[in-house]
Amino acid sequence: MHVRTNIKRDPLCPIVRKAAQQWTEEDENPPRATMAHLLSGACPGNREQARWFLRVARAQTGTAISKVAQAAPDSKDTLKTLRIAHVAALKGSRYRALDEDGYDALAPAVGGVLPALVDDLPEKSRRDLGAGVTRNLQVVAEAATGAVQRWIQLNDEATARIMKREEHIEWLRKLFAGPTASGTNEGHDGGSSGRERRRWAESEVGETDDAPST
Repeated sequence: MHVRTNIKRDPLCPIVRKAAQQWTEEDENPPRATMAHLLSGACPGNREQARWFLRVARAQTGTAISKVAQAAPDSKDTLKTLRIAHVAALKGSRYRALDEDGYDALAPAVGGVLPALVDDLPEKSRRDLGAGVTRNLQVVAEAATGAVQRWIQLNDEATARIMKREEHIEWLRKLFAGPTASGTNEGHDGGSSGRERRRWAESEVGETDDAPST
């Protein structure tokens, strides 16, 4: 499963930030942050949430394995997929050794896509087992969604801070360049007095909404 989250700016993530610096408007798509990058623990800005997701995935896949192994032991493919996902979650949550490539092992659990059960089970038993495993995988998917949403929130907050800081820097630049730009320093041999700067700043504060609040 290749789910991607569009991102143009990510101050919290050096990898995506580097891609953003190289991206131009002529490119087909902006830099993207993959689910693997966000949930494997590779993203510095999402490590805490990624570890939480991986702990949930480890617990839920372990429970699902027990259910299938007990009720449908001949469903080898189903068990194999769950066990691979469980090992990946274990590596990431306990040993912090999961890389982005290793996330592919977790993708079936996050997407809720498993090989079909092949045991000769009564219809009700098969339905109950399927419902139980589905609930386990839904918890994994919800944890993944929560981790990504938290990352987006942190990214938006960081982006807003940077944009606000840039606005303040631009306002300060105008403040110190204002008298020159407006021509008020004519006849002052290239200089301007502090009084003129203060007068100009006061007029700017009164006329624009760009000034930072104090």
